[in-house]
Amino acid sequence: MNQASFWWPAAAVLCQWLFYLSLVACVGGALSGHLLVKWSPRQSLYQRRCRHYVLTAVAIGLLAVVSGFFIQVGLMAGEGIVGMTNPMMRQIVWSSNVGEASLLRGMGLLALLVAFVGPLVTRIWWLRTGIWLVGVVALSYSLTLLGHLVNAPLWLKGALLSHFLVAAWWLGSLIPLMMACRTRPLNELKRQMVRFGQYASGFMFILVAAGAVMAWSLLDLPQALWRTSYGLTLTVKLMLLMAMLMLAARHKWHLVPALSDEADSERLRRSIFLETLLAALLLLATAVLTTVVGPNS
Repeated sequence: MNQASFWWPAAAVLCQWLFYLSLVACVGGALSGHLLVKWSPRQSLYQRRCRHYVLTAVAIGLLAVVSGFFIQVGLMAGEGIVGMTNPMMRQIVWSSNVGEASLLRGMGLLALLVAFVGPLVTRIWWLRTGIWLVGVVALSYSLTLLGHLVNAPLWLKGALLSHFLVAAWWLGSLIPLMMACRTRPLNELKRQMVRFGQYASGFMFILVAAGAVMAWSLLDLPQALWRTSYGLTLTVKLMLLMAMLMLAARHKWHLVPALSDEADSERLRRSIFLETLLAALLLLATAVLTTVVGPNS
């Protein structure tokens, strides 16, 4: 394998991974960071940090979308870095699903930026929430324009969106929960963690069921799980998910009920940090699956 045939797909995977990281942060950060509630001039330290978290994610997402588009242009041109500026190839890519998805993603991220930065919007909670929803819908729909489910029936695309929204809420909430361990009073922290665990218990069924439906539709199970590159990558993703679910169960049944002082809070924060690292690896595996490895690989 020459360098060009490695670095271009690697760059595409990197952009997709950064976009996924941005996406989950924009969903989970807004919900778990209490950023969609009525505005108050005396926002808590926790809310301010979560707002910065979401805005940073928006900036990373915009960079990933723009870079990803030009990388696709370069891949099609086959002329190295110079090919990224090829006007004919740029027009071809812009007219394809890649261009449509990039446009939707850019518009969705800009909508999120307006929702949390606009001086008037930030003070009208229902307007802020509405603009945030428009952004999330645009970003979610863009997922159906690329990948292996482009020509799938509507019910299968529905499974994809259900899987994504639950995953985005869960994975994007991890960093805000880590922030809460150091910025929120112990009684509020415990209440937030208990509430998060209650929601997660129901949503995990949707996450796993929707993921299983998609895997079953794409693969000749179970042989493909160890006979194809796609299956092996999916197996790695499943192992990461199982490890995260085990950590989540430890939080719900052991660490959260035991919260009584700052030492317990710090112990919980470290465990959530480990879960966050696993989440980043899981999203990297997802980026590989949707970018360079197909179901028939």
